Amino acid sequence: MVAVIWFRRDLRIQDNKALKHAIDSGGPLLAVFHLNPKQLRDVATVSQSAFIQSLQHFRRTLDEKGIFLHVIFGELQDCFEHLQQAL
Repeated sequence: MVAVIWFRRDLRIQDNKALKHAIDSGGPLLAVFHLNPKQLRDVATVSQSAFIQSLQHFRRTLDEKGIFLHVIFGELQDCFEHLQQAL
């Protein structure tokens, strides 16, 4: 069985119980972050830039642990349908 971890606003690795449980299960792990177009403004803001940098750092940190973070962008249903087809 594949463990799916869907990250939203909480980009913590330490003390993330769901992530720890998924890793400890030893099975395949699908890590997903959905970036909603409504979260982004047409003109970049400081907070938006900081958030994107945090997301990039989070992705690199997961990579170091051998976990690929799928960052999906767009309408939620379309994103998950595309992700399902890709897997």
